[in-house]
Amino acid sequence: MIACGKGNNAGDGFAMARHLDLRGIAVKVLIWSEPQELRGDAAANFAILQKCQVPIVIYGNRYDAVDLDRQLAGCEWIVDA
Repeated sequence: MIACGKGNNAGDGFAMARHLDLRGIAVKVLIWSEPQELRGDAAANFAILQKCQVPIVIYGNRYDAVDLDRQLAGCEWIVDA
């Protein structure tokens, strides 16, 4: 699981998700930003990630504790990006 905001680290998280997926490692991305708020490398890497088969959950600016618990259930690792 890779949790991303909207800053530069988010771009690193999106790129990491892509590379893990290419290596056959199951990965999912959670993003706490609306895609149109992304800038620079974050926006570029998100655009590329959307063309992959990596599941993306967009929370935008909302916080849903129940859904987050459901998404994180069974995760072996979490990356904060």
